[in-house]
Amino acid sequence: MKRTLRPIPETGRCGVSGASRRAMKRMSYGPCAFILLIAVSLASVGAHAAGTDDGADGVGARVCGVRVAAATDDGVLPFNALEVGTTVAILVTDEAGGIVAFDEDASKIETFADDQSNDLFKGEARFQREGIAMGARSAKDGKWLLVEVFGSGLPSAGARAIRIKGVLVVKIAQSKKTFSQASVALKEGTELKAGPVSFKISKIGKPDWGDKLLQVTFETDGDVDAVAEVRFKDQSGRIIESSSAGTMTSTTDVSFFGFGGKKRKRVWRSYDLAEKVETATIEVTCWTDLKTRKVPLDLAVTVGLGAKR
Repeated sequence: MKRTLRPIPETGRCGVSGASRRAMKRMSYGPCAFILLIAVSLASVGAHAAGTDDGADGVGARVCGVRVAAATDDGVLPFNALEVGTTVAILVTDEAGGIVAFDEDASKIETFADDQSNDLFKGEARFQREGIAMGARSAKDGKWLLVEVFGSGLPSAGARAIRIKGVLVVKIAQSKKTFSQASVALKEGTELKAGPVSFKISKIGKPDWGDKLLQVTFETDGDVDAVAEVRFKDQSGRIIESSSAGTMTSTTDVSFFGFGGKKRKRVWRSYDLAEKVETATIEVTCWTDLKTRKVPLDLAVTVGLGAKR
């Protein structure tokens, strides 16, 4: 049975919901590693954002940290680093506090090199993906997003700067509306529509870990970035304690014999409830003015490197 959630007027903001151990690459740099860490204050750094519509919204980017980590002769790495390489942290900021999501799939780093034309993506990464690192962090008030770029290469001897070119894509929003549906059967197959996003309950059961009593998993091919918050209420209208239990995404090529480049993206998002109930009122708060912003990067970071190979 498919249900359409009715809207409830609402104002205010909602918080933004925002690797494995790596083997060490042995590289000789003398008796100890050349280590460099520069954070927060960096010279010759700048970027400006251009939105997909007018772009005049105060969104920008700057470098807020650089780490170059090489191993000692016996393979010890500094900074608790998991792999030899170079990392640059980029802070995307929005003066209005409207960053609600980061589109990692649409973002791209085209150039990550030193000023000697040494490509920092041409190292020998073993466990960490080169490019944009997983796990971007964001502020609850939507004013910043922290993204790290990793390359397993090290700057050349005599290099004095690192150059980053590419684009980061973020979702910006300020306004939201809540859609509510009472007496929703918490069982597999139940369908809901909350504003621009349609859901189906794909799984119900006890969480695999933790002390919560019920896990509800929603499946959708809609834009989950439009969802700011999901709440569950019992028959009396009391809010049931719940928490997000994670999101899984799958992208499938649905083009005709490989032509057309069409992709189908499906998302599963789970919530753990502190109570086991068979029906509930579900309230889904959605962003109503969600926009995509492309933040171009053309950064030159002066670091004063002096490693010897």
